[in-house]
Amino acid sequence: MRAEGIGMDFSRERALAYAHRWAFGRNPEYLAFDRLGGDCTSFVSQCLLAGGAPEDPTPLWGWYYRSGNNKAPAWSGVEPFWRFFTRPDREDGLRGVECGPEDLQPGDIIQLSFDGRRYAHCLLVVGTGRQILVCAHDEDSDFRPLSTYERQKTRFLHWMPPSSSALPSAGGTGRMWPGIWTAAYLPCPRACARR
Repeated sequence: MRAEGIGMDFSRERALAYAHRWAFGRNPEYLAFDRLGGDCTSFVSQCLLAGGAPEDPTPLWGWYYRSGNNKAPAWSGVEPFWRFFTRPDREDGLRGVECGPEDLQPGDIIQLSFDGRRYAHCLLVVGTGRQILVCAHDEDSDFRPLSTYERQKTRFLHWMPPSSSALPSAGGTGRMWPGIWTAAYLPCPRACARR
């Protein structure tokens, strides 16, 4: 389950191994945001970085962590995280597309809205099949069924090829992307067709 592409060497296995290692603890190399609005997105960001996702050091609009006082909003904020990884102008690095639950793979992301207005919780998918299982911080969990969360809305993020030129047009084609993805990283054609 490895993807190699332009500027990217991301391993879902490494991201998941990190998630399982730190699901019920805090890595001392990172500030714990538990008392600062929640640690869920920072934890997911740590998992992605451990998996090999490249940081983007662009102030305000990037995705990086140097310290608790020197990080991008997308590192620890649910909405900025979504905006960064789904930006259509991103040409390299890890990139996500909104998809349906049937398209999720371990290592993908789920965000929850508890009030139906704003998304406030970020989860890493660790299992799919009969039920979706997640790993998260705040209410620390590993292999927790998604169905146990009370929520108003849910959105799903599936990792895609990094180059925007590799993505289908806004209308979507439902085709597969050639070359840089292994069988474990096939894009989600149903989600792209709905875009």
